[in-house]
Amino acid sequence: MVKTRERMYVMMAKLNNMLKAMTAGTQYPAWIQKLKDDGRFVAAGKWSDNSGGLLIFRAESLEEAMQVVKDDPLVKNNAVNHEVKEWDANFDFEPTEY
Repeated sequence: MVKTRERMYVMMAKLNNMLKAMTAGTQYPAWIQKLKDDGRFVAAGKWSDNSGGLLIFRAESLEEAMQVVKDDPLVKNNAVNHEVKEWDANFDFEPTEY
C-alpha cells in the first residue's frame, strides 16, 4: 500500500545577508547530500524573487527537526532568518477531509 500521508517538517528561510549566504553556499551542497543520504530530504528550492527559500524534510519530532536545521550552513552563518513548522503532508488530498 502506498503511503499517502506523512508528517514532515518545513523550514522557511528569508535571506538577511547576501555576503554570508554566498560564503555558506559553498557548504550547502554537502549538507543537502547528507540529508539525502540520511533519508531526510524531500524537496528544496529558492523563492523566485531570491529572497530566501523552502526546505521540506523528514524528522521524528519538531525538536529533532530544529536540530537538523541548526546544521544548515545558511542558518549557522546567520545568512537567513528561519522558521520550522510541522507539516501534515497529504499526497492523496480529498477536500472533504478538512
